[in-house]
Amino acid sequence: MLANIYLHYVLDLWFEKKIKQQFNGRANLVRYADDFALFFNKASDVTTMQTLLMARLAQFGLSISEKKTHQTHLGLQSQSETHKRRRMTFLGFTIYRAKNRSGTGGKTVFVTDSLRYGRAKAAIKAKISTNSTPPP
Repeated sequence: MLANIYLHYVLDLWFEKKIKQQFNGRANLVRYADDFALFFNKASDVTTMQTLLMARLAQFGLSISEKKTHQTHLGLQSQSETHKRRRMTFLGFTIYRAKNRSGTGGKTVFVTDSLRYGRAKAAIKAKISTNSTPPP
């Protein structure tokens, strides 16, 4: 709980009041507890923000896990693009962009992360088998 309040001042307010207006494109922050995702329209904004964020967190003795940090292009893929990473996992959901049914635009798709879903399903199955009574 205290970490959540601390991050509210260190990250949320700083981003909204001082950083967001510095970017020419749109910039958004989504945070739940100590997990957060930043969204930008321009790739150049991502590298700039990464530098600013590292400096900001270092002021408070915090750092970002390099293992969990990555850049993802969530826009619809054009013919000329070869960007490999087109989806992200956040809070147990895999998020990606896909064409809509008519093929004229795009939609954002949220799918339960398959690894978490598989683990949860296996745990439920194990509980059921240990709690069920054998047939007479």
